[in-house]
Amino acid sequence: MRQTLRRSCAACAKSKHSCDLRTPRCSRCIKRRVQCQYANEPLNSSQTPPGSWDSVTAVSATNRFSNADSLYDLNFASSPDPFDTYPKTRLPRDQVQRLIHGFLNKISFQYYPLDLTKTSNPFLISWWPLALGDPALFHVSLQTACLDAELIARKGFHTSEILMADSVALLRRKVQDPVLAVQDGTMNSVVTLAAIEFGKGNGHVAEMHVDGLKRLVNMRGGINAVRQTSPLTARMVSWVAMLIMGKPQFDAQDDFGNGNGIPPPPEWQLDFTIAILEQDLPRVLGVSEMAVETIDSQVRHVFIRLHNLFHRAQTSPISSTLLHDLTCYVVHRLLLLHPDSNSADSSLHNANGPSPSRSTISLSPPSTSPSISFGQPSTEGLCPSPLSECIRYAMLIYMLITQGPTYYSHHVILNTLTGNFIEHLEQLDSDVSATTIVPDIDALNPHVHLQPFTRRTLRDPLDIWLIAIGLVAATGTQYYQWFKDRGTEAVLSLLSLESRNDLTWEGAILPRIKGILWLEKPKAEDVFKPHWEGILGGAITS
Repeated sequence: MRQTLRRSCAACAKSKHSCDLRTPRCSRCIKRRVQCQYANEPLNSSQTPPGSWDSVTAVSATNRFSNADSLYDLNFASSPDPFDTYPKTRLPRDQVQRLIHGFLNKISFQYYPLDLTKTSNPFLISWWPLALGDPALFHVSLQTACLDAELIARKGFHTSEILMADSVALLRRKVQDPVLAVQDGTMNSVVTLAAIEFGKGNGHVAEMHVDGLKRLVNMRGGINAVRQTSPLTARMVSWVAMLIMGKPQFDAQDDFGNGNGIPPPPEWQLDFTIAILEQDLPRVLGVSEMAVETIDSQVRHVFIRLHNLFHRAQTSPISSTLLHDLTCYVVHRLLLLHPDSNSADSSLHNANGPSPSRSTISLSPPSTSPSISFGQPSTEGLCPSPLSECIRYAMLIYMLITQGPTYYSHHVILNTLTGNFIEHLEQLDSDVSATTIVPDIDALNPHVHLQPFTRRTLRDPLDIWLIAIGLVAATGTQYYQWFKDRGTEAVLSLLSLESRNDLTWEGAILPRIKGILWLEKPKAEDVFKPHWEGILGGAITS
């Protein structure tokens, strides 16, 4: 039997204040940040007017989002947020609701396709609850969904421009406060605006936002310090900043985690029971010992670590988060080895020219960025060999291919790396020091035999691996035909070793690729297979 017929919550009844009967918490309890309990379920609950969300209730938003009836599981026909618990905007309620739905059901997975699960995608479980308590981040989040909808509709960008103006205005107020300026929401907002401007072709504005981000990171104690408390923010800031600027904007730690740069994943330091060592590289790469000596020591080191990690992944699969952390660390580390040789051309970042009239955020007076110190043996003044550079670029491109686009398209930097990759491959063709060796066909025989030659032949596993990576990276670009011709030459060269019946993707190409560096994951072969089947079919029938 009911103990009372009272409909108001216990806190309002005790204080003898009227209760608006809002569920799951009344407005008074939300403002006072106290527990709200009803003795009886309210017969009628008044809904809060649109935009009445108070910024101090981010914690309750997180709790509510983690419930079974989370926002993204609600039926959009009724409303993705029936209580309208979000910051105020200048947009109509119905439009805001549609944009919320678009962000939660589409944009979150476009930004982070590594995790397509609603209960673990970081933009749903970390980003969105934070946005509900941060008006600037909320506006920026809506803008991403709005741009997507407007691109599809092709009717202009009126609404997204409104959201952009309001986002910048809200951020300007935040960065004036030293405490608010370094919040996760502020940094998430700025890095997203940078990506948006970069996508619009406003490279100059995007770079200004990145410069501001770097100052915010320094105020937080460095990118590793940010990562300790805010992994998603640190990952997105370091990755997107690199994509926009065409080169790393933050240092990378050494193997043991020394320094304040991007840290290696814990698995990087594992002691492998089955591992290749320096002396195994001639056999694995299929090159002479003399050629191995020309490979930069850091390139050799990264190759060995990756080879062993990927071998371990055959029994202990690499998670999507680990793959992203590994890619971020390896790409930064390899690019920092010779930063002058892999920077993207500035014209690629500013296709439409500078746009000084665009809204920007001034974080502090301009400062000179410190030079990047990698914390590894210096390569300054040394000219890396073509073989070393080919392997370095191949690892860079392979990690980008394996991870796939994350947060934002990596097309610009990938295209630049592919062009540089071709230059080094052409130099490798004329490098007489890169004498090849052919491993014994019997896998149980560890011996290798030197193969003398007067000109490079493209039939060795390393050559096939390099071409395979180039084919995928160059798809849809002006470089593709170059790699296709190189692949055809390799297949014709293989005809002297393989019969036509054995010269197939599964029999001749895939084993050679996997023998160099390969991460086994679902559908990994499907990325490479179509390119080689087309080449094999054309070369064999010609």
